[in-house]
Amino acid sequence: MLKKLQKNKFIFYISAAILVLTVFTVFLLLKNKGKPLELIYTRPQTGNIAVYHLESGILISENSVNITAPQVQKFKRLLISIIPEGSIVKSGDIIARFDTSDILTSIESEEIALANESAGYNDTDIAFDIKIKDLAAKLSNEVENEKIARITYDSMQFAPELEKQKGMVRLNQAKAAVRIAENRIAQEENRKTIQLRQIESKMQGMRAKISEYKNYLEMFTVRAPKEGLVVYPVIKISGSERKAQIGDTLYYGQLFLEIPNLFKMAARAEINEENINKISSGMKAELELEAFKEKKYTGYIKYISKLAQVKDNNPFVKVFEIIIKINENDINRLKPGMNVKIKIFLFNINNARSLPLDFVEARGSELYIILWQNDSFVEKIITAREITSSLVVLEDKCHIENNILLPGENLSKAMSAPRPNSRKIRFIQYSHEND
Repeated sequence: MLKKLQKNKFIFYISAAILVLTVFTVFLLLKNKGKPLELIYTRPQTGNIAVYHLESGILISENSVNITAPQVQKFKRLLISIIPEGSIVKSGDIIARFDTSDILTSIESEEIALANESAGYNDTDIAFDIKIKDLAAKLSNEVENEKIARITYDSMQFAPELEKQKGMVRLNQAKAAVRIAENRIAQEENRKTIQLRQIESKMQGMRAKISEYKNYLEMFTVRAPKEGLVVYPVIKISGSERKAQIGDTLYYGQLFLEIPNLFKMAARAEINEENINKISSGMKAELELEAFKEKKYTGYIKYISKLAQVKDNNPFVKVFEIIIKINENDINRLKPGMNVKIKIFLFNINNARSLPLDFVEARGSELYIILWQNDSFVEKIITAREITSSLVVLEDKCHIENNILLPGENLSKAMSAPRPNSRKIRFIQYSHEND
């Protein structure tokens, strides 16, 4: 019984809520019944129009100090430490480190090899010294034998001629033995010099390698060459474009950090190949930072690349790089890497008649507007001389005398009515202040 009462009570509340909602809806319908539809209209405006091209870009410094990966071919350049972007550094501060384990291993191997060669040098030196001392002892004996042979020969002046001749032969043999012993010592000393020189040359090469590798250790610790703000440029890594990060292996001499000159800033942008014919050096530009939209900057196109580049690894999309020099200095706001909107002024059209772009509908290749003419809605095709991001510049032959209506929900409702009635429409003139 209790459950039945609760169910009836629930049904009552639901019914009451539906009734209130229905009454409120009817009230709103009655309230709005007879209220005129508001339609916004405009007329062509005459004046001088600046035609411009819009692009997005990023801020760069005109003369940054580029920090590159170590210019070392033999060892991989694996980034293991990098200072946070935006850090203020002084000259000599460590800003990045690369992995040195391979270099340290090579230094250790070379030092072991050098120690072995040094030991071999000493062993060779000692071995030759021993051999030369033995030869010197033999030379000493030969010298003594020569002395004896000479004394013997000198004492034979009264001996028979045959004995004298034998004594002369023995003396000459003794002299020859001395010369042979001396030559052997000279040869050994020469061999010693050559072998020790070869070992020393090899050791010098090892010392040079060790010195070179230790120099690489210094190069793998990157220090700031000047005081300034550290910026990560977008670079190509493993087939993609991004900023460097720990764990990246950079190629020989690859740029990965910048310390920009904040007093000479510029913007870099890419122009599609179908639009590059509109752009030329010296064109003026207006720039707006995404982060500080209230401030506008001026500049001019300083550089246009000669060759097209592939965009985002898509071979079907080609772009040209342009550089816009910024006239103003603003070190508190203009920082490399910031996103910027760029308005490039192409040319001016004097005494041009134009419509706000929102009042024009594109259907295929044709442009339409909707007019209020003789208490009815009329669609009209127009021809445009130029279309900007906010305006449609009309051809001189395109004459429009009636109010042009803004497309939207209210206009659709008014046009769908069986009989348009100006008494049920309230026309509001469009404000051109923001055009």
